[in-house]
Amino acid sequence: METNYRDILEIIGRYEYINTLGYVWTDRLYFNVEQIQRSRMGGINHCRPTFYAGNTVSWRFRNDGDAEKIAILVPFSTPKELKLEFFNTDTKPMEVQMTGWDVLNGEWELIQGIDSNGVNITDRPDLAIGAEDIQISENQISVTVHNLGYVSAPPTEIALIDCNGKILQTATIPALEGVHDLLPKRVRVSLNIPPDLNTDNCQIVIDPKQTIPEIRKSNNVVKIK
Repeated sequence: METNYRDILEIIGRYEYINTLGYVWTDRLYFNVEQIQRSRMGGINHCRPTFYAGNTVSWRFRNDGDAEKIAILVPFSTPKELKLEFFNTDTKPMEVQMTGWDVLNGEWELIQGIDSNGVNITDRPDLAIGAEDIQISENQISVTVHNLGYVSAPPTEIALIDCNGKILQTATIPALEGVHDLLPKRVRVSLNIPPDLNTDNCQIVIDPKQTIPEIRKSNNVVKIK
């Protein structure tokens, strides 16, 4: 984002004279609107002599002037997936409506977070389990928990929950380091199975009380079949 906006400002500086004192037209100014549209909307919405809107998204800001206070970058977009980066230069939150254009209809998963150190990675943990991480013995369930996030995860609860949503057993997942070195980070924890319990349709749930923010919560649940 910094590089993109620096390049735009350099171009503005080069054309400052021709757009002010040395301007040769009275009804327009020269500016690379294509670059602005690509960076903020993921494609060109309108530019002579284009006839087809190719932008991925568009924006509508609730308050006048807010569009000038927020930096937006769409570094990657396809009809099935897109990435958005924002930097709010104001001291208060903004209310913005985003509309998708060159994207497919359907249900989308939103993954969001803050990148405070400029490494292009969300500053949150991402604890995760899958069906292959669950091993059931006669009276115990062994679960391998992964941290897929960049930052470390604090100690967290994991629970065995029945089909009615009742917590039957809990255990503590110890603090788990993030994958900042690209090496797997995982730990194995155990849950005792209550006597005479049929585990079919029960669930293993990480952080059932939603106490820690994560990149995503959809990978915190596995249903036992």
